[in-house]
Amino acid sequence: MTWRCISVLAESVASLGAYNLIDQSTHYAVGLEINANHIRSKREGMVTAVGVPLHKGRTTMVWEMKILDEEHKLICIFSVYDRYNFYKQIILSAKRYCTQDFKSKCRIMG
Repeated sequence: MTWRCISVLAESVASLGAYNLIDQSTHYAVGLEINANHIRSKREGMVTAVGVPLHKGRTTMVWEMKILDEEHKLICIFSVYDRYNFYKQIILSAKRYCTQDFKSKCRIMG
């Protein structure tokens, strides 16, 4: 198993955990940072991701993720930082980006 696969697993578990702890009708969660320490390699078999929220603040969460093999040996440990915002902020950001992009195209063309 490559470190990329294991990183995707850790990020997915943290994102699902964050999603389950926020109000999905008003908020969304995104990953900010992931830090990994690879302890040993795993060539075949199964791994399990165990995630624990270490901090749940007003706008951020910190997750500790442990990747274990079938014998419960530690393969990798991750710290994942997630941020959550209101959906309204996404819409405003998108409108602002589109407006700025349109203006920059107009300046280039004209």
